[in-house]
Amino acid sequence: MNSPLGMTAALSRLQAIRRKRPQPWKLAGGLLLVGLGLLQSLYHLQQSLQLSNFQEQLADFTLPLALFSNPEVSSKNFYYDHDDHDTYSRFAYAFVIGGCDPTNLPTYQNYLFNIAIAARNLKRLGSQADVVVLFQMSKTATELQLPKQDLELLHAQNVTVYYIPQQLTGRESFYRTQLDKFRILGLTQYERVLFMDGDIMPLCNLDPFMEYEKFQQNVVMEGLYEPFNGGFFMLKTGYLEEIQQIIEKREEMAAELEYPHFNFTIGWGQDLTYDPWVSLRETGTNWSFLAGFADQGLLYYYTKYHRKSVSLLHRDGGVHHYGWNGTTVTEIGPFNETVDSLHNDTDLDSMIRVPGKHSRFHYPFNCFVHFTGNAKPWLLGGAPEDCCVPETQNKSAKHFWMYELSEILKEHGRTDVDIQTHWDQKKKRQRPALGLYPTYTQVINASSDIMTPLKRVRPREQS
Repeated sequence: MNSPLGMTAALSRLQAIRRKRPQPWKLAGGLLLVGLGLLQSLYHLQQSLQLSNFQEQLADFTLPLALFSNPEVSSKNFYYDHDDHDTYSRFAYAFVIGGCDPTNLPTYQNYLFNIAIAARNLKRLGSQADVVVLFQMSKTATELQLPKQDLELLHAQNVTVYYIPQQLTGRESFYRTQLDKFRILGLTQYERVLFMDGDIMPLCNLDPFMEYEKFQQNVVMEGLYEPFNGGFFMLKTGYLEEIQQIIEKREEMAAELEYPHFNFTIGWGQDLTYDPWVSLRETGTNWSFLAGFADQGLLYYYTKYHRKSVSLLHRDGGVHHYGWNGTTVTEIGPFNETVDSLHNDTDLDSMIRVPGKHSRFHYPFNCFVHFTGNAKPWLLGGAPEDCCVPETQNKSAKHFWMYELSEILKEHGRTDVDIQTHWDQKKKRQRPALGLYPTYTQVINASSDIMTPLKRVRPREQS
């Protein structure tokens, strides 16, 4: 271990004093300087000791980018299943659904319906980008694939379907499925991938958003109570191994900490004391923000402090760019920060217009509905009594969702889902088995592994 800077300087002064044999008053002055240097050294030593063993491992935690392999190593050769006849767009929209069990429909089917609606909307609005969904069958599921009729709904909307291998180690949880969002980094057949939660319904063609040249490598949105929202973000692909190592370090350290198994000072690897995070309604200097220990904390750390290349979209239309054009910087927070205004290149005349909170904000916040919590269309009794007719189609986001699903089901001759009764509260539970949010205890023994290869399911392969 190297000597602290203050101690090194003090010893150098003392050696110089001994060589010159100064007068007593000079010697006293020199000793005073030595004492001040030692005090400075002790102060820094005390500050270091105040941090936990978590921070002592930080040097290993924040590995230099140069130590990582080529970002393209997560290529089609081993990560995503590829056929020589497969063709890809430049960009993709992506969804991730975990804990699927065909014997328990609420574990996946409502989200699958939403993804089919999302793909249908995007196609109708003129999108040329691919739509990709990653499903993971539950650890306890006896069926290794989703029902053929459900997969057909997606394939009919040109959705590319991949399976994440069933979890063999660790605890199955909402937290672990949240980290599977970052598997999009391995989809290197695309330049960028726009991730959306499985309960998001797009209302605009967001292709121009993905093509916007002034953005940094990664693009995130301001949250209400968190700096970066984990439900809608765009990442430059590659670097999958890097983020896996970050996850492993974080979970190893969590196992050594008492409940809540999280160091709120260092978080995922960065002290925020002098670089406060800011959201629409809150700000702070530690990692106690919403899901800071889960996907939203990882997103914040990875894009801002690890990759150092991120554009942050604000609800008032402003954009902050950190690390302009991906320039590597030595100082963290704020670094090479510029402010820009996002120009909306989308033809808003083609936007699907439904009332809701989303309409209060600027592009692209007004281009999608996020059905968070109990706002999901399939919860709280399901379909409204006056739904599923053209006259009420745009009455609300829920009306629109139900109408679109009814049209999709009609097109495929599906009679197993009655829109008016399928989500009756007295009939069945509609909450997913993994729950609606992550918990601190889910981190322990999670053994998260986002490196397991993806298996594509093509229409001709459906069982």
